Amino acid sequence: MSPVFSVWRLAARIANDPGPSWTAALSDTQAAAEELGQELAEEVTANGLPARFLVASTANDIEGVLAAEPHTTLVTDVEALTTAEWQRLDRARDRLEGDGATRIVFVMTEATAARGSAAAPNLWSFLAGAVHRLVAEAPLPAAGREGRLAALREHYAMSDADIVTSAEKGSAPRDPYIAEWLASCANMRLGVRGARAWRRGVTAAACRGTIAMVASRFPRSVRCRSS
Repeated sequence: MSPVFSVWRLAARIANDPGPSWTAALSDTQAAAEELGQELAEEVTANGLPARFLVASTANDIEGVLAAEPHTTLVTDVEALTTAEWQRLDRARDRLEGDGATRIVFVMTEATAARGSAAAPNLWSFLAGAVHRLVAEAPLPAAGREGRLAALREHYAMSDADIVTSAEKGSAPRDPYIAEWLASCANMRLGVRGARAWRRGVTAAACRGTIAMVASRFPRSVRCRSS
């Protein structure tokens, strides 16, 4: 059975693990594949690797992006690929792999994975040991959150809006408590906006451990939108 990963956990694994270069992320439904794929690309970028999301209709779509952006991690929803397109992708596997530095994450349902593995067995061999189930995070636990936020506001003598503004200006303290505050912010849209700004202001190496800690404690926050 494929191991289960949240968006944050899989993004951190992709960013921190030098291999394998190709990964498959299985979603429960076709509708979820695109949403989770977009979020995964955003979180891979937040972990320090440039990434982009693509809804692929043909093998040429994938080849075109990799040719134009060889150092970008490509997260691609491949639900629309037909058996013929999977076969084309299989024939192009060596070209896609290039010098081994190309990173591709295929996002799909189990049904599409079964079709793809049958039509593209050679390509699928590149995914051996790197097929994961991607799931939406559980709701943010409410118990104790408001008390913790109150303590953080008092300690730093700042409001939620103040800490977000500080993070966006790059002047917020670089410690895990700020990340925790932003991730558990009662105004989730405000908090996610600030968290992303805060992460851009620290080095990737310093940020990853904090991201993993916050994600394990406050998993729902990564699924909120800042716009």
